[in-house]
Amino acid sequence: MPLNVEKIRAICFDVDGTLSDTDDLFVHRLEQVLRPVHFLLPHHDPQRAARRLVMWSEAPGNFLIGFPDTLGVDDEIAAVMEWLNRQRPRPLKQFLLIPGVTEMLA
Repeated sequence: MPLNVEKIRAICFDVDGTLSDTDDLFVHRLEQVLRPVHFLLPHHDPQRAARRLVMWSEAPGNFLIGFPDTLGVDDEIAAVMEWLNRQRPRPLKQFLLIPGVTEMLA
């Protein structure tokens, strides 16, 4: 069956890892924090240490994000988070786009 482009109204993307390289952004930010204490790090390399810390944090982070679902309270927590976000406007986030994404979206 051919793709009928005229019927497409929207395209939904999973942003993390598809359009934006979140891990690299976190590594860069953490590297800046670690730079003043680079002499304490293995190989004195803040980028390498930051990359490892980000990688190690993924499993516990995914557990913490999924645990409310296991308890059946994820909808309630999401409602509270949405309410909190409406109470205080947050600054715009930075995104590190994966090379070629701008051209692909155009």
